[in-house]
Amino acid sequence: MPAAMDATLLIPARDECEALRTLLPEIREVMDPLGITYEVIVVDDGSRDETWELLRSLSSGWPNLTGIRLRKSAGQTAALQAGFDYACGEVIITLDGDGQNDPKDIPVLLEKLAEGYDLVSGWRRDRKDKGFSRVLPSMIANRFIRFWTGSRLRDQGCGLKAYRRPILQGLSMLGDQHRYIAALLEGLGASVAETPVNHRARSTGRSHYGWGRVPRVLLDLLFLKFILSYSLRPLHLFGGGGFLALCAGFLACLEVSYAKLVHQVPAADRPLLLLGVLLLLVGMVLITLGILAELLVRNYYQMGGMRSYWVKERLAADDQADRP
Repeated sequence: MPAAMDATLLIPARDECEALRTLLPEIREVMDPLGITYEVIVVDDGSRDETWELLRSLSSGWPNLTGIRLRKSAGQTAALQAGFDYACGEVIITLDGDGQNDPKDIPVLLEKLAEGYDLVSGWRRDRKDKGFSRVLPSMIANRFIRFWTGSRLRDQGCGLKAYRRPILQGLSMLGDQHRYIAALLEGLGASVAETPVNHRARSTGRSHYGWGRVPRVLLDLLFLKFILSYSLRPLHLFGGGGFLALCAGFLACLEVSYAKLVHQVPAADRPLLLLGVLLLLVGMVLITLGILAELLVRNYYQMGGMRSYWVKERLAADDQADRP
């Protein structure tokens, strides 16, 4: 097993050879004087340029540098997850591979993290991106994320973040969840902070973001809301809707029966009867789905040895130290 170290710098990159050629030496200039043990992990997410060749050449003269090459492009979320899985640092710092994050802000994040936070996120207060194609979509996405999750962070999309290793243990990201990792961890109880950081204009390559990602952001938000609010009690979501449907269906059928018995109104001619029966069926289906989802969640946590809580810290006598 690799030896633990103070910090891991994690950089997901796809077709960012020219940006990395400048960024990696900048990181070395910042990290070497800090007097801490560190590693730099660059995850090559299926690049078609010379990114891997650059990493191979730089690693021969810089033992702190590690490259991980994915078999094909799997997206930024998968690249970050691969880096988290291989990281050995007690603190994990992520940067974008396009060079827009300034490595000189790394000590600022570390200083803020030392105040006791689990996660410190950068805030690109003065962005150097194109306003209509980059800044405006990001502003819209950030507002939606804050509204749906209650997160206090103003810049969810900033790639420059510092994490304490324990809050990432057991985290498994899929899809495009890298956009919400800070909001997700905050919703799970992590203490978070935000600090202004420098943002540089992209000098090489092209952005992979824009208006086309907004619909995906909104869809992913629905999933994030489910994870934060109902992942441990899905019956409350499905069962609540099912109970309302059952009540509405029962009242509709009751009204049809009353009209039939008291006023001799033919029930077969009333659409309300069909609506009532339909609502009763929908209610039963939703409650059944909720029960099945509840059983699946319980089985998932029990079979995987997972827990539904996080321990922040613990005080115990020496003879209790080995308790789970």
